[in-house]
Amino acid sequence: MRKGSTTSTGAWWRSAKPLPQERRRIALEKREVWLRAIDPRYLFHKLFDFLPGLHFFAKNAEGQCMFASRSVLDLYGFGEETEIVGLTDFDLAPEQMAKSYVEDDAKILREGCPILNRVELWFNQARVPEWYVVNKLPIRDHRGKIIGIMGFLQGYEARTKLLRPFGGISKAVDHIQNNYSRTIDINELARCACLSPRQVERRFKTAFGIGPHEFLVRTRILAACRALRETTTV
Repeated sequence: MRKGSTTSTGAWWRSAKPLPQERRRIALEKREVWLRAIDPRYLFHKLFDFLPGLHFFAKNAEGQCMFASRSVLDLYGFGEETEIVGLTDFDLAPEQMAKSYVEDDAKILREGCPILNRVELWFNQARVPEWYVVNKLPIRDHRGKIIGIMGFLQGYEARTKLLRPFGGISKAVDHIQNNYSRTIDINELARCACLSPRQVERRFKTAFGIGPHEFLVRTRILAACRALRETTTV
């Protein structure tokens, strides 16, 4: 075997090491200069424009929107990102929904703990309420002070498309969405997904942060919201 060769495919990365301290310091300084040179319109959040069903946002400590993905702009009918900058949840959502979002934000700003896999009611582009999986994290400055919040929303439909590798959990979700008007128990979902009841419970919580029963209840609430909207608009 030649000197320097690896014994298995991909083994090269296991020998990677950080730069020596001085070279690392120089590289970090270059990163700071590089980041300051980026036009805010072309920061990394632009990548979210190419992820269907995912909405990214970032707000400052006052709750004003600073960045938003193309999907968020479309959600509220804005043509350019500059049109949403400075708006708050109270400018974009009904008061009760906005209060809920602001309460979550205040907790993050106060405690610094992220909120992960929270299921919340948001309006879709048709102005119909839908359930979304929400993740929010604090944004910190160089001194560690929290100066804002960033997060993303993902609709249940988009989320389930990513759950195909989870061994049939999407089949249980589809079953609930197609049969929510009648009684559905955990054993029925288990048979549908070819899993045990315990596996179904665990995988729902991993995927959505809630169990299958609460998913069923929230699906019924969503259906009631849609029915009410259709009734009042006739």
